[in-house]
Amino acid sequence: MTPQMTFECLLVSRNPVVIGTLYRTLQDLSISTRICLHSSKALNALADGGADLVVIDWEDEVSTQLLQRIWKKGLRQKPTVVAIAEQESWIPGAHIVLRKPVTPESTAKSLRDAYSRMLLDYRRHARCAYRDRHRVRHGRGN
Repeated sequence: MTPQMTFECLLVSRNPVVIGTLYRTLQDLSISTRICLHSSKALNALADGGADLVVIDWEDEVSTQLLQRIWKKGLRQKPTVVAIAEQESWIPGAHIVLRKPVTPESTAKSLRDAYSRMLLDYRRHARCAYRDRHRVRHGRGN
């Protein structure tokens, strides 16, 4: 990862074990991390600076509301969402579900998958038109 292209993560959790395990893995992937202890404040944190990755320690209703607000919010580029949950079932709106209890191995696998997705999204959205002036000369013998 180059300094011009760094990913940012918003980690929403109150569990110190979850925070510690994820923070170490995110550092290994060179993803800068902002920790938010309450889901209610996470949306404000997203509005301040767009995160490429949002990791939510799932707390049913509050987390569901946060996820719905993320998708309804008019963000230019939607973040990759990882949900940390007791069950491994699909959570609507989450790209990846990490099952509790989190371990360094399970965290590394899930965050590598999320990293690959973010990199693909970055490459897809990073394209822009290139304009340059060219002088074309038409002459005989050229």
